[in-house]
Formats: sequence, structure tokens, C-alpha cells
Amino acid sequence: MPTSTPGVSDVHVNGLLNNAIVAYVQNQKNFVGPQEGVVPVEKQTDIILKYTKAAWMRDEFKLRGPGTSPAQSGWDIDKTTTYRCDEYGGEQVVPWEMYGNQDIPIDVDRDALALKTQQALIRWDRLWTANCFGASLGYKDVTGVTAAAGATAGTSCVYWDDDTASNFLKDVEYARGYILSLTGFEPNRLYVGYDVWSAIKNSPIATDRYKHTTAESISTDMIARLIEVEKVIVSKSVYSSSIEGTTTPTYGFIAGKNALLCYVEPKPAILKPSAFYTFAWKNVSKEASNPMGIIVRKGTMERERANWLQLGICIDPKLVCGDLGFYFGGIVS
Repeated sequence: MPTSTPGVSDVHVNGLLNNAIVAYVQNQKNFVGPQEGVVPVEKQTDIILKYTKAAWMRDEFKLRGPGTSPAQSGWDIDKTTTYRCDEYGGEQVVPWEMYGNQDIPIDVDRDALALKTQQALIRWDRLWTANCFGASLGYKDVTGVTAAAGATAGTSCVYWDDDTASNFLKDVEYARGYILSLTGFEPNRLYVGYDVWSAIKNSPIATDRYKHTTAESISTDMIARLIEVEKVIVSKSVYSSSIEGTTTPTYGFIAGKNALLCYVEPKPAILKPSAFYTFAWKNVSKEASNPMGIIVRKGTMERERANWLQLGICIDPKLVCGDLGFYFGGIVS
């Protein structure tokens, strides 16, 4: 009577696990560019009319005598600011042979769309960061310095991760007063890179104000109430600057170690100023109007026996009112 018994590995041939697949698809909440301030536009380019600020700040009412006309005054129009919604896009080609040979859980159409969506979000955030979240753009700029170097109000601040010498609350309050004194608007948003958010929520100021809450439980809503803004928005998006084929790619946060206190109009409309807007060409595609300037197209290449997928974004993130923003560059060490 045979005594040999097959081993566990002998009764199974490895295949693809059919209910799981790994892909580094970042949460869309990580990306701040598409979240607010998007203005759908009819044309690819146009002028952004701006009424000169000074006229709306002057007291030009005069005492009127009986039988006389009131004092007259008006305003000027600035036509120098323009937008241009260029299209940024990518394409994925899928040979027909892949459809007949793919195994579960692979779905090449689904996965191609997920990839192009991720790349579109990265491009949007990088555009927003370059045009609306940086130094020398038109905001008031300050930079982070060491305590030893010494901070100068309106020019520099001690690094916010210096738990002994820094005070992010006072720095933000100074910036609030600066914006309010120039515009009559109080800032309603604080945008921060992930490293800045980590420094804020772990600072003695935050942990002391919320003594019965661990730093891990301190939320953006709690800090927003502390600094008197409607929202604290943390940029967590990550991208690789390495070209395809790089042996050891590099990765990093798109927003860096920076922060922006600003007023952003939550419901863009006529006569509403905002630190920035993102103009989105809603008529970029003849197939359908899209208020976010997004176009998705699919087609077939008969001769090559392949399908193609295109995804594009037609946007222009634009600083509109620099005096409504206060930028903290390199504010953590």
C-alpha cells in the first residue's frame, strides 16, 4: 500500500489572485487644486475685468447743499489680467490582444482610466502650486528662519517646527491683520503642505489648547477654529519627478514645506474678489460641456487593432488678487 502523500504545494498551481490588485491610486482628497475656486468659462482665452481697488475704499461722500447735486466719483477698470486655458492631456493605447488575454482581476480599460485620472490630478496640483501657491507670485511673502537668525515681522518667521521659539498662531494673526488692512477681507483659508500640517498639530500651542486630545486626533477643523478661518486644507499629493525607466525613482510632496493664508471666494460670482481662481474651459469638447474643463474620449484604431483612451484638462489656475494672500515659504526646517 503506497505511503507517499502529495505536499500542500503539490496540489496548487499559483495564479493571479482574483479579488485584489495593487495600484498606488492616491485619494482624490489629497489634491487641493480641483477643490475650490473653479470658474467655468465659455472661451479658451478672455480678459478678467478688475475694478481698481482704491475707488472702492475711498470716502467720497460730501456734504450736499440744498438744490445742488451730490459729489460725483467713479472707478477705473483694469483690463491687463487675462487667462488662457491650455489643454494638458495623456493617452493610453490598448492592443486588442490584451482584451482576449487578460486575467481577472485585470481590466485594462478600467485601469487605463484610473491611471490617466491620477496623472491629470497630479498635473492639476502642480499647475495650481506653480501659479497660486508659491513665492514671488504677487502675495506678501515671508520665509522661515532659525531662532538664532532672528525673525523680522513681515519678512520672516521662526520655523513652525521649533517648539520652543516659534508661534504659528501669532504669525497667522499678523498675516490676517495684514490682509484685512489692505482689502477689508478676512482670510478664510489656510493651505498647508503636509510637513507644515504635522508641525502645526504637534506644536505645544495646539496640544495645549486641546489638552484632552492627542496630537493624532487634532483635526483641520479644530485648527481652523483656533486660527479663525473656515478651512485648513492640507495638500497631501505626492508625485515623482523621475522620468520613465529611472532605476530608483524619487518621490515628494507637491506642495513642499509651505503655507498660504488667503481669502478664496467659495462661490465665484460677479463683483467677488479672490486670491486665485482656476478657469476651466467648459466647451473644450464638442461631445459635452464640462464645468471642470475635463475631457474624456475613447476610440478605435482599426488598422493597428487597438483602442485608445484620452483624458485631458483644459484649465488655468490663476492668481487674481495677490493682496488677498500671505505666503509662508519654507516655514518648517
